[in-house]
Amino acid sequence: MLEALPLDEERDLEAQIEISFWGRALGNPALRQLQHTEFDRFTGRLRGHLVEAEKDGELREGVDVALAAHQLLVLIDGLSAERVLYPDRVTPDRQQEMLDDLLGRLRP
Repeated sequence: MLEALPLDEERDLEAQIEISFWGRALGNPALRQLQHTEFDRFTGRLRGHLVEAEKDGELREGVDVALAAHQLLVLIDGLSAERVLYPDRVTPDRQQEMLDDLLGRLRP
């Protein structure tokens, strides 16, 4: 998760590229399909990590793994968009605080 959040200059630039890609994908079916494929791929990776955590007893009972994976991805996308648009509102510390809070809700 930390690799995907814009926590430093390099990842800020990656977020800027990603956000600008979204706008282009809206008007281009091929780019939109690429975006959907990437979303599905990353969601699948997150699900795999959550399933592994579940097997290791690191998730609380009854966690919906598909929902949790989607929430984590939306957190990344939302924080990335906010960081690009309003860099002072979402500092690296605030991003980590928000991630820790969400992950904490998934733990036993």
